[in-house]
Amino acid sequence: SILHMLDRHRRPSSAATVVLRLLVSPFLMSIPCQPLASTSPGRHLVLDFDGTCTIKDTTPLLPRIAAICAGDDAKARRTRLGSWQKLEEEYLRAYSEAKDALFSSDYDGDLHSALDALDTVSTTVTEQVSASGCLAGLPSLPEEMADLIARHDELRDATRLRPGCAAAVARAHAAGWEPAVVSINWCPPLIEAALAVPVRRHAQGEEEILPMSRIWSNAVDERGVVRLSIPGASAKRSRIAQIVRESRASAGGSSTVIYLGDSSTDLSAMLEADIGILIGRSGTVQSFSKRWGVRLA
Repeated sequence: SILHMLDRHRRPSSAATVVLRLLVSPFLMSIPCQPLASTSPGRHLVLDFDGTCTIKDTTPLLPRIAAICAGDDAKARRTRLGSWQKLEEEYLRAYSEAKDALFSSDYDGDLHSALDALDTVSTTVTEQVSASGCLAGLPSLPEEMADLIARHDELRDATRLRPGCAAAVARAHAAGWEPAVVSINWCPPLIEAALAVPVRRHAQGEEEILPMSRIWSNAVDERGVVRLSIPGASAKRSRIAQIVRESRASAGGSSTVIYLGDSSTDLSAMLEADIGILIGRSGTVQSFSKRWGVRLA
């Protein structure tokens, strides 16, 4: 895959200049992988999930998984998926309107304020998703989710990881990096089943301590109500800032925090980390970067 590595020379204000190296290589080959005895407290590899580790966004899969787990008949399934489709259309409409407003000549806010405006759209629609109940019945355990993925071709295809992702994360952990996930995804068991389980499978036989012990994301209860812990870009940025502070404190000031993402929701977090890596060529990221002075070169 194509990795964009952003070497940040200073912390960004409303605008930032970022030197970018374009690397054509397998997933995460830019991370040093000399084996160490254990993970280092000052080396953190933090990953977004949807679109960064996975090939596709897994969010539209959630009501389908809920329908399977709840045992929906044909009518109930149509009702559930119909509710989801209407909410998805509402989100895309509101997102497009909000984005157009941000790029109008009248808007004079900074990058983080612009991303916060998009977070507001997401939070509003998420509240509507909770009220609809279309996610009621999602599995609460990673083992249940892993079993579902194994038994359904549709789920297995939709949760497929980018080539080399699981092996590379396991290899980075063996080299002393501590992997973690910061995601706006609503279903931690899905992240665990789709990413952490394959990473651990690659790590078995090589390490006693298995990676992917920290997953920061949102969550859904049995009624389909979403609890927002990481609602968007601002929360991701805050989490990365906290990891940076804690890492430097525990490592005596010498630490490296790497963040990998693929979308505008990840942009603030990539700029907050010591090293940000942009996966793919997001047109939205490029337009936001151009508009607010983040130079991708």
